[in-house]
Amino acid sequence: LCTRLIQHLNTDYLVVTTTAGYLHIWKLENDGHLEEVLEKQIHQSGVNCVDSRIDGDVTLLVTGGDDCSLVLTGVTQVHTSQHPTVKAHVLCRIERAHSAQL
Repeated sequence: LCTRLIQHLNTDYLVVTTTAGYLHIWKLENDGHLEEVLEKQIHQSGVNCVDSRIDGDVTLLVTGGDDCSLVLTGVTQVHTSQHPTVKAHVLCRIERAHSAQL
């Protein structure tokens, strides 16, 4: 389990990666409550590390997992008439990038 707190476009998000290979993003509300805005499987098994970088309107997440791959995921906010949502797209996956835990 890895976590990272990110502020992007005036919104606070908690990024959580799991031992099952999933990326979860939670929006931190002003009253302290969390609202899950994204769940996406990005690795075949556990995620061991996560780092982030803001690049314009995209948050880039790089993760390393037990499946020996590195994954670069782009996360964006999508504004709809009802409320903003979050989308994530795998931009790059490098298989067999490592042979030991990151």
